[in-house]
Amino acid sequence: MFLEAELEAKAEQNAYEIDRKLLQEGNKVFLVQDTVLTLADVEPVFFKEKSVVVKGLEDGAVILAKPVPGAFNGMRVRRVEEGVGSRE
Repeated sequence: MFLEAELEAKAEQNAYEIDRKLLQEGNKVFLVQDTVLTLADVEPVFFKEKSVVVKGLEDGAVILAKPVPGAFNGMRVRRVEEGVGSRE
């Protein structure tokens, strides 16, 4: 069995693809501002199996790399730089 399909797609300006697990309440993501988590509104424009394309993030905004269980608005966090750590 074969399927033929024609899809119409459009380019989205200022959109970012993020892990779908980072989306909160369907249209929010946690930003890291200084050392505090802030819940920010975004506009999901396209869903994939494991990711979502969103608009509404400012260039340079810092979001969580992975979901944090129990995260809440105003939670204090510490940023961990990738590749930094000790091997003891």
